[in-house]
Amino acid sequence: MNKVSTAVTLRHAPTGVAVTVQDSRSQSMNRQLAWERLLDVIERARREERAAQKSETEKKRRQNRKRPHGLKMRILESKKRRSQVKKNRAKDW
Repeated sequence: MNKVSTAVTLRHAPTGVAVTVQDSRSQSMNRQLAWERLLDVIERARREERAAQKSETEKKRRQNRKRPHGLKMRILESKKRRSQVKKNRAKDW
């Protein structure tokens, strides 16, 4: 029986992404679907890269920001309480 291979494989050289499509019996239809899927994969990767870069810059911005005054006071109060606990412990010996 004569068979024709209609599968299409597209490879994006800069990223190394490869897509193989054999959904249809028509090679031209498979080629069209492969292009659409390849473009979707590349666009998704770019979106994820941009989101990661944005989150990284936001993280750096949050790390460099000063603490709010109320938070600073709460931290100092908890340190004072802890200090008192330790001083009282030392008196017991």
